[in-house]
Amino acid sequence: MRPDPGGGSPWPGCPCPTWPWSSSEQTYTPLGGRRVRYASGSFSSDVVFDGDRLVLDHPGLATGLADSGT
Repeated sequence: MRPDPGGGSPWPGCPCPTWPWSSSEQTYTPLGGRRVRYASGSFSSDVVFDGDRLVLDHPGLATGLADSGT
């Protein structure tokens, strides 16, 4: 990685790597309970949250671990 002198980062002078930026349309649709449908382009996934709003299941990406209470 190389520091960015302010040309490729959204934060001028940030010592961050440069990368191309692009935006994408994202939609979040409440499905009831603790489920939300995330969609972007041709991709969609139903995401499940716990009572603290942490992701429990995001199919194809991540699954949270249940608190065992120990």
